[in-house]
Parts: sequence; structure tokens; C-alpha cells
Amino acid sequence: LGPHEIALIVNAGSTSSVTLADEYGKLRGVPGTNIVAIDIPAALSTPQAALSTGDFSRLIWMPVTNALARRGVAGHVLAWVYSVDIPMRVIVGGQEMSLTGMTFLRGRAPAQDQIRQGTWVSPLYAGPDKPWARAYGSQSFDEQRQWLGDDMPLPAMMLGVMGPSANTPDEIRNCLRRGLVSDGTHPAGTMYYVTNSDVRSKCRDWQFPAAVRELAGRGIGAVITNDMPENSSSAIGIMRGISEFDASRGNRYPSGFIGEHLTSNGAIFGEHGQTKLSAWITAGAAASFGTVTEPFAVWAKFPHARLFVHYTAGCTAIESFYQSVRCPLQILPVGD
Repeated sequence: LGPHEIALIVNAGSTSSVTLADEYGKLRGVPGTNIVAIDIPAALSTPQAALSTGDFSRLIWMPVTNALARRGVAGHVLAWVYSVDIPMRVIVGGQEMSLTGMTFLRGRAPAQDQIRQGTWVSPLYAGPDKPWARAYGSQSFDEQRQWLGDDMPLPAMMLGVMGPSANTPDEIRNCLRRGLVSDGTHPAGTMYYVTNSDVRSKCRDWQFPAAVRELAGRGIGAVITNDMPENSSSAIGIMRGISEFDASRGNRYPSGFIGEHLTSNGAIFGEHGQTKLSAWITAGAAASFGTVTEPFAVWAKFPHARLFVHYTAGCTAIESFYQSVRCPLQILPVGD
């Protein structure tokens, strides 16, 4: 995925949104024609805000798609990247979806029970669904569009989230710089799959052994353990299932590190309880993920253990994420 293949979306009414988008655009070389400013009311420019489906269409979808079409770049944009101070949730009937989930579906939400139960299946998901089921190789978004054509969804990510229990502008800047610095570095180290007796872990434990074998086949160390590393520089990726924990533990994470923990409130900011995805960003991650509403322990709504398989194959963080999440409708990917 290249910088000319993303649309960078900025809230024109937020100084932080404009500044961070400008810095990111320069870091990554995003063409000016691919940067779109939209007008979000101040009341909706907070992490706690939620859009109706009508708001999403009126404030985001139509202004951005019209601008890209007018500029003649819509045909080669494969993903949207949102700056800060853009609402992260969309209300679809009685269900909540993430902003990125609604973008992925191009504004056309499925039945509410498919959202709630996590049964809607992404055409980008590379499997498997069961320990014995087939898994597919890693691909870039342009390869996936070649075989999906008009059925290609629209992957999206956020640069960061600011506000209570989220990140500061400097933490987000540092995260984006880490993403850039990591390009092509192939850091040495170990992928950690951390287990425990919590349902948050157990619902996904079946995925770990096959992922470890697949990574080992590429010469990449991966372990299944019941304890996170501490005061170490060995971790190049961590996946676990737990509600509250210390994302740092004195570790020194390399640029490009991804940390993720399956929990209910990972992207519900402004509320106490449960560690947020922002803790990983503070600790040194280049990307992390969390749900914007109660997802229950449905593994399909979170990254499969093969997230790191795609990442080490050379896919970008956003490409790795969308190939590893079967139902990405309520989860929010953040970082670069």
C-alpha cells in the first residue's frame, strides 16, 4: 500500500486534526489531492461522540467521496486514514459500529444481528475459522481488489485518539514516526501469544499453535506463554486477552511493534476500567486495536493470531489487520 493509495481525512474545525494530518502527510508523502478536509461539529469531535447513519453519510461519506471523485483520484484510493477529532462510533439501529467499520462497508450496514453476533464475514479475511480449516496467503490491497473488483470494501484506520484515557498529541506523533522508521527494518525478536484462564484469552487460544508454526517456518520466533516479557527488548509483537494490565512492564519495543489485547472497552474512552488500546501507543507501539462498544468474547470481532503472519510477510499494519479480522465492524484500528 502506497501513500498515493490512501485518502487522508481531516476535521477542518480541529487544530489538532489539521496539524497531525499535515505532519503525517509529510512523513508519508501523501499527495495533496488525497487529503480531504471535512466539517465536523464541535459537539461530535470527541471520543465519546457517536454519529447516526445519516450523519455519517452527510458529514463524512458524501463529502469525501465527492471530493476524491472531483479530483480524479477515487479510482486508485484503496484505504481511508482518519486524523484525530473525528467521531469513532456510528449508531446503526440498536447497534454500534466503529467509524472504520462503517467506512469498510462503504456506508451500507448489514443486519443488526450480524453486527451483534459477529457473523458478517469480511471478504478480506484470510482465515482460518477453525484449527483444521484452510488459511490463505497474505496479499496487498491492490491484489485483493484485482479479484474482488466492485465488491472490494474500503479499509480504514485512525492516526490516533485524543482525550481522557486516550493519547496526547505528542504520543500520537511519536507513534506515527515509529511507523515510518520501522519500514523495511525486519527487527529480530519474538512474537508473544500470552494466555490465561480468562474467557478473553480462551476464545482465541485455539489460533496460537498454528500461527507459531507458520511464523517458525519463516524463521521468526514465536511463543505461547502465560506471562508477558518484562524489562526486555525481545518482543516484536504481543497478543493477549485480558481486561487490565501494564502494557509497558519496562519493555523497550522496536519501531513497528504491534500490541493487542482482546477486551470489551479497548476503544471506549472517557470511562474508567479496562486498559485502553492507547496504553500500547504510550508504551511504544506503532499500532493497536480496540472495540468501540461491548463486543462480548466473540473471536471473529478481533484480530486472528495470523495478524503477525501477514505483518511479517511484508504487509502494512492496515493490510495485516483486515486480513486477520473476520468481522471488523465494531473494532477500531489505530496508528500506522
